[in-house]
Order: sequence, then structure tokens, then C-alpha cells
Amino acid sequence: MKSTLRTERRHSTEHQKRRAESILKEAEAYFVETGIADSKMEEIAERVGVSRQTLYRYYRTKEDIALAVEVRVLGSILHRLSELFSSYEGLTLKELEEKIDEHTLKFLSDYEQKIRFTALFDSYFQRYGEQQFIDAMKQTLSFYENPFRRIIEREQEHGRVCRTLDPVITGEMITHSLLSLSQRVLIRKEALESEYGFNPLHVVPLQMKIFIRGIQCSTPES
Repeated sequence: MKSTLRTERRHSTEHQKRRAESILKEAEAYFVETGIADSKMEEIAERVGVSRQTLYRYYRTKEDIALAVEVRVLGSILHRLSELFSSYEGLTLKELEEKIDEHTLKFLSDYEQKIRFTALFDSYFQRYGEQQFIDAMKQTLSFYENPFRRIIEREQEHGRVCRTLDPVITGEMITHSLLSLSQRVLIRKEALESEYGFNPLHVVPLQMKIFIRGIQCSTPES
């Protein structure tokens, strides 16, 4: 009897996890299409295929859902950045620069929806609110090992990056600058392309190249 109850609880928990994941996945796409301000709980429930009463068992408000989506999305983006740039371990800065275009543009293509969501989220939320979300975000960030920091530290050991640069601060600056510019060029891609006459997505890898060149010493340090 006890074994049966444990099995039922496990199945129930697994079902709840799958449904929660489905809610966040559908909500992410819905928020990008509609905007967080104009979204409605009943429409999220309809997209997921559950009743409003069921949706309210998981989340009280659309803001709660948006906060949960942000934790999920940011974790996915940071994991991909770490995975992508960690693959450059052992390359010189010049070799890294030569690969930036291809991989940065692929990142923008593969993660366009998620980056668009983070732009909407940053615009909608002036502050995070509940401590529960802040704790969840801190936990997400704790799993992210900034690959730019590791690259900078390695190059400093070889005297190719100025030792006056703090690897932690510089690494975070590159990450935040990459995401901020990616948000803008994806949200306003058509308008920027019309205004300037070129594909604005190419500005993102160019920014990365400028960073790579900017952190290098004019002459190698001994």
C-alpha cells in the first residue's frame, strides 16, 4: 500500500512538473507575441490547454508567470553562452575573433525568441518584487561560469590582455553588453534595417570584435 502511494505521488509530481514546463514554454511564446502588459491569464490557459482554475493553482498572476519564464529563459541563454565560448578554450584572441561572426549570428538566430522575451521583461519590470524570485535568479546565476572571464584570465597569464582589467567585471560587462545590443537589434530589426540600410544583426559580432581588440595590450606584457 505504501509503495503504491509513493508511486502515485511520484507520478503526480512528474505530471505537475511537465505541466508547469508546458505553461512556461507556451507563456514565453505568448508574451513575445502579445507583450506582457497586454497578456491575459485566460489566454495563457487556453494556449496551454488547461482551465483558468488549473492555471491559478500554479501561478497567481501573469507577472508570476513572467518572472518564472525569465528565470527559465535567462538560465538557457547563459548556459548557451557558456557552452559556446567555452568551446574556444585554447584559441588565441586572433583565432577567437575569426570565429565570432559565425557563432554570434547563430546564437542570435537560435535564441531570438528568448532574447526578445528578456527585452520585454526588462521593459515591463522596474523591480523584481518578491524575495522568492530574487533567490531563484541568484541560484540561476550561480550555475553560470562566465566564459569571458576565463578567456581574459588565460590571456592575462600570457601577457596578451592588460592585467589592469578586472576579469570578473570585464567578463560581466561583455555578457551584459552582448545581451543588451542583441535585444535592441532583434526588437527593432526591421526599423533599424530601414533606417540604416544594412542588417543590424551584424553589429553584434562587430561589437564583440571591438571588445576583443580593446582588452588586448598594445605590446605583450612580460
